[in-house]
Amino acid sequence: MNPKRKAESGKRITDIEPTAEARVPLLACKQCPSLEPSLQPAPPASSLQPTASSFLPPQRSEGEGRGGAHSSQLTAHGSQLTAHSSKLTAHRPAFTLTEMLIVISIIGMLAAISLGALYSARETARIAKTQATITKIDRIVQARYEEFASRRLPISAKGVAPKTMAELKFMVLCQLQQWEMPDKAEDVANPMVTSGSPFDSGDINATETLTTPTSGFSIALERSALAKRIFRRCAERYHTTSATGDAAENAASSEILYIWITCGDREAIEQFQPNEIGDTDEDGFPEFIDAWGEPIRFLRWPTCYYEVSDLMSGDADADHSEFDSRRADKLAFRLVPLIYSKGPDKKSGINIDMGRTTYANIYNEGREVGLPDGTGDHLDNITNHTLGMN
Repeated sequence: MNPKRKAESGKRITDIEPTAEARVPLLACKQCPSLEPSLQPAPPASSLQPTASSFLPPQRSEGEGRGGAHSSQLTAHGSQLTAHSSKLTAHRPAFTLTEMLIVISIIGMLAAISLGALYSARETARIAKTQATITKIDRIVQARYEEFASRRLPISAKGVAPKTMAELKFMVLCQLQQWEMPDKAEDVANPMVTSGSPFDSGDINATETLTTPTSGFSIALERSALAKRIFRRCAERYHTTSATGDAAENAASSEILYIWITCGDREAIEQFQPNEIGDTDEDGFPEFIDAWGEPIRFLRWPTCYYEVSDLMSGDADADHSEFDSRRADKLAFRLVPLIYSKGPDKKSGINIDMGRTTYANIYNEGREVGLPDGTGDHLDNITNHTLGMN
């Protein structure tokens, strides 16, 4: 035997490298479950001993082209793989446009609900904070207001008729309230007897003439010591401030309220937090402010507010003024000073008469101090008349 041939016949069958055509069916059979015979376990090594027929070329059936049967098998398997791949592609998980729009809509609704709840919570907190500030102011104002019921008056009853004296006492009390609890500059500046200019230094000692309506009895009433301190502070504000416009007008009542509260009791201001005091018109004179940064206003005699008040009835017979014990003035019903914030809408909706108020026109039906203006803006106001404090 040829030595070369002898050497090749001595090789083990496992050392013989399979051809490319032989490898393809093996790989394909691992992918195709239909070719189950190819996935059977390999026969034991003992059964793979070379025989004479192992070295003969493979026999082909008659009429079969080169690789025809194997090529048909590969084609069928390729068709199965293509169909399987198409099926996987068709069922690949993904979001459709409709699904994305639905998700976006749900997220938007949840965000709107959350923002609405947050805004409502903030407004509730602001209302509570403003109520607390008004409560503090109300305690100071009511304590000062109630003192007038037992106030010793600088007048003598000698030689004065009882009815005239009753009228005179009520008039004096009203004038002192106007000086010591002012709600506008005119309450402090008058009377102006020197130059006619507000807060002239010579007016601080000027006297107000009071005349009883029934007997015509008159007295000259001088400012009290507290009224003079308030006059000096208001004069300083009037002569030094340059603020004008809506902001200055809006803050005027609150600034004067701050002045007379601190003049009467300097320690009273210590109970207020820094964020309850501001200077909205930037004129150097502070005001009490609400949680929205707006000045808290004050009306000493809100004669027409009884229409919406929980504390005033407007009935002089059933609820007469506590300062007119002898009922000298038949129209005098009990008045409660009004302290109010404009609320969330920052609109008061209340008529404010900035002219001078005197005893003669307190209960004048032509004056609409405190009367709601019909817009409904007063409905969200925060006041001491609706807090149930008095």
